[in-house]
Amino acid sequence: MATIAILGTMDTKGEEHAFVADLIRRRGHETLVIDVGTLGEPLLKPDVTRHEIARSAGADLAAVAKRRDRGEAIDIMSRGAPIVLSRLVAEGKIHGVISLGGGGGTAIGAAAMRALPIGFPKLMVSTLASGNTAQYVGVKDIVMFPSIVDVAGLNRISRQILTRAAGAICGMVESPPEPAADKSLPAVAAAPPPPAGRAVAVAAPPPACAVAVGGCALKAASGPPEDAIDRPAPGATWLCALSRPPELRPTRISLSRAATCLAVP
Repeated sequence: MATIAILGTMDTKGEEHAFVADLIRRRGHETLVIDVGTLGEPLLKPDVTRHEIARSAGADLAAVAKRRDRGEAIDIMSRGAPIVLSRLVAEGKIHGVISLGGGGGTAIGAAAMRALPIGFPKLMVSTLASGNTAQYVGVKDIVMFPSIVDVAGLNRISRQILTRAAGAICGMVESPPEPAADKSLPAVAAAPPPPAGRAVAVAAPPPACAVAVGGCALKAASGPPEDAIDRPAPGATWLCALSRPPELRPTRISLSRAATCLAVP
């Protein structure tokens, strides 16, 4: 039996989160409700209150609520939620997290999930999941689940979506991955496409390489690998850049146990 965190604005989305929490408990798991709302009273009783979240961000929730500044409230909760969620994971108190939200809820929920390690189950049901989610996912394995309809009450569509989402997060916590057999393989993480701009070409081979190209962030502990799968042609330039002009397209990618780099002609 696992404990799954239910994180969301329980004042405006309490009914929907309560529906998901009930489905998770029916599967035999426990839930831990985290409230990141700032307006009305929570419709679902939280285990971690909004006051604790705000304190973690160094903010006075009463003052924030009085000003009724939605942008400020989202910012504070987006800073406090990652701190609290990370602590719960480190203490072994939760084994997965699910959140439901529109624009504000997605910003808060995704910010909290980005603070968690890769491999930890995290699922975000969002009205924004059908568009460009790069700013929400970052370089983490957040599952963005399209809500199809607005997260504003339960209906024949939302019940189907939320039921599937609850089943998905339960399946994730019930299926721990096997330990990696070869820990020396390079790690490649997806990242938001970098803006066109600074690109620094260095002579091959460089002592180290950090490349962000075509939406992928690739890092190497050393220069071009000796056992490259696709060795660049003699004279090719190894590109090390924080961003790159769009006209630079990768032609060869070299992988090894020691490094991952990208070569352009």
